[in-house]
Amino acid sequence: MPARARRTNSRRKVQKFSSSKLLTLFLIAAFVVLVTGSMVRAASLWNTRLWKGEERLTFVVATDPPVLVSYQTKAGELVLISFPRTLEIEASSGAGDWQIASLFELGRQQKIGGTLLAKSVQYQLQVPVDGWIEGKGITLLGYGDVEEITAGAHPLSGMRALFAAFSSIGLDTNFTFFDKVRIARTLGGMDGSHRRVINAQERRIVRSVRRADGSMGFILDKERVQELTLREFQDVLVAQERVGIGVVNTTDKAGAGGQIAAVVEGMGARIVWVRAGSGGGEHCTLRTRQETRETLTVRRLKELLGCIITGDADSAPVELVVNEGLARSLPAP
Repeated sequence: MPARARRTNSRRKVQKFSSSKLLTLFLIAAFVVLVTGSMVRAASLWNTRLWKGEERLTFVVATDPPVLVSYQTKAGELVLISFPRTLEIEASSGAGDWQIASLFELGRQQKIGGTLLAKSVQYQLQVPVDGWIEGKGITLLGYGDVEEITAGAHPLSGMRALFAAFSSIGLDTNFTFFDKVRIARTLGGMDGSHRRVINAQERRIVRSVRRADGSMGFILDKERVQELTLREFQDVLVAQERVGIGVVNTTDKAGAGGQIAAVVEGMGARIVWVRAGSGGGEHCTLRTRQETRETLTVRRLKELLGCIITGDADSAPVELVVNEGLARSLPAP
């Protein structure tokens, strides 16, 4: 074979080898990037999960009508409250009076999802609400629909509820994937001995009223609501810490401090005083002492209200400073 032909074949082999090698290196690099990105995404979802597992979890499912779900981890007890769909409550953020069954769709129209429903329930029932999930998310609890809950039916198998978590990628909720898996694994399929269904109408936490147009509806009985909240929804672990909370209302909104204090008390914390003050700043603030900064109570308040933590508490072990931003999320007093 002529020397020129041998050199040409040699160059072709080198080029073929180089192209194959470059393609292999590209595929390896793409795989590494994909795996790394997935790991970073998973780590982010893990770090931003709403339920760490040890504290009480309370959330609202936007069925028609909505259902309030609360799980006390230490006792291993699940409580569900069903409401009449014509229950009328004062919505958060000054949105006015609405039927509870309409609040999820209203929140969607306002581009805030179920936040409007969750916050409205939180402040009207004085119950700390950690999250929200659209109606079909009720399968995470092992139920098919809200009628099964109100009828006191037994949930579906835990495995079926767990499968629902893995098939709910597009579910409209503020829970992460890890939250949904934990909810399905822990709450789905719980037997009747650890699960109670409370009918709001039967327990008389709502009462019937006649509207201006002559139709009948329901409103909350605030005294019975407070009794129910303090009995059913306090977090045992928070209550055991007995951290004293002082609430400072730095806004012009009368009653804002009291509204926040009622939710904090419903969580299980101990309110020592509520007073007016100044210097609210840009964010809701938790002024703490060294011995209270790492408590579950402070962490729960930070997550629930979106506060920042500082270290200059004076008149109480923890001072919760209500600013204008937090006050705007409240319903009208």
